[in-house]
Amino acid sequence: MRADGDDACGAVGLGGGGLDNSKDYQKCNQTVFQNNIHNSSNNDNDNTFQNSIHNVRENKPGSGTPGGSAPGKSAGTRPTGEPRPPAASYYVDTHCHLDSRRFEQDSVEVARRSLAAKVKMLTVAAGVESSYKAELFAQECPGVRAAVGVHPTDTAGLDELGWSEIGVLARNPRVLAIGETGLDYYWKDSPPEVQKEWFQKHIELALALAKPLSVHARDSVGDVLALLEPYFAEGLKVIWHCFVAGKKEIGPALDFAVKHGVYLGIGGLATFEDQKPLREHAAKIPEALLLLETDAPYLSPRPKKADRNEPTGVIRVAEVLAELRGTTPEAIRAATTANAFRVLGEW
Repeated sequence: MRADGDDACGAVGLGGGGLDNSKDYQKCNQTVFQNNIHNSSNNDNDNTFQNSIHNVRENKPGSGTPGGSAPGKSAGTRPTGEPRPPAASYYVDTHCHLDSRRFEQDSVEVARRSLAAKVKMLTVAAGVESSYKAELFAQECPGVRAAVGVHPTDTAGLDELGWSEIGVLARNPRVLAIGETGLDYYWKDSPPEVQKEWFQKHIELALALAKPLSVHARDSVGDVLALLEPYFAEGLKVIWHCFVAGKKEIGPALDFAVKHGVYLGIGGLATFEDQKPLREHAAKIPEALLLLETDAPYLSPRPKKADRNEPTGVIRVAEVLAELRGTTPEAIRAATTANAFRVLGEW
């Protein structure tokens, strides 16, 4: 998604387990946290969120800061002694935007509803402020983890100060990935050379922290792959968000992904019957590289094209993938969850 809220994917052109028997999701406080997430920039009295930002910038421990995880918790882990249900019993939405304006009235309830449906979430940032919000979500809501970074269409306004703040946030153990980054030539907000410069910096940060990169490519597949290729030898891990390409590009793009072990996020577009090249190639993706995503609140799966997508949309995506691949939704859930935990770490 774009930082201004417009969908930039385009077709062509709360953790824990045992949620059926526990109330873990209630730890995310609806009345306080909801306001902190969505009203932070407009509320001078919002001490919780502002203190969180201050502490992150100063690299101090505490809620919403690197090193500020609850006692007994770390990235991808649950408290010592807490039962761990089978990973395959959950879906993982590897790309959603819980800080979106479209969720501003009920983002916490959306997260709770998703967890009740056994869907864990990676909320992915699109800018500096968005990264703070994603990090705070990951700190405060069980079952949610974060990715931090700046969407390519927003890079024209990025400076070194903002980038340094991304670097601090990225070190939080509950921040599991870097992004959303990449190249977007459809929108004209940021010049291609500026996008490439910041894309490379995201790549370097991901390598330095040994965290996967969440990559966006719109009308830019050739340049994205060319920029990524030299870094695989250095151990770069990549999640290709909203995997899609034109008819002539999608075959070579899939070959590239297989060659370099790129994980491919499949979302609502695969449920659109007119997306024939995507649906054909989604059936060919090696099981070990397949991931589920929604890009919520965007790209609602068919047949219901809702005004707003939610992380629970991965359930419908899994059903359609099962049809395309000749298997069951349960098998898709088990494989994609195992893949998500392999590339991101389990939580």
